[in-house]
Amino acid sequence: MAERRPQEGLTRDADGADATEVGRVARLARLAPDEGRTARLASDFERILSAFESLQSIDVDGVEPLHRPLTGDGIERGDVACDDGALDRDELLARAARTREGCFSVPRTVG
Repeated sequence: MAERRPQEGLTRDADGADATEVGRVARLARLAPDEGRTARLASDFERILSAFESLQSIDVDGVEPLHRPLTGDGIERGDVACDDGALDRDELLARAARTREGCFSVPRTVG
């Protein structure tokens, strides 16, 4: 099993995540919570950190990493046009802001 490195982030003392740490995270998120909200956020952070700590206690020795959680057909289906009659081209183009030669016309974004 790979050696775990110390995680950077919230620091905790005996009382849990403190207002200083909440303020640091709030600044990073460009938030300005008032004192009451800061206390609630500290409590929320503490619950989140405790949940992650409980995950650290799970024995994962011998468990292979899951690189792709979804399996099944359709994930890598071909990129093919589907003309099942569900969409009417003229109706869709009539709703467009601009069209040109029977296609949607959008502003140039590159070059």
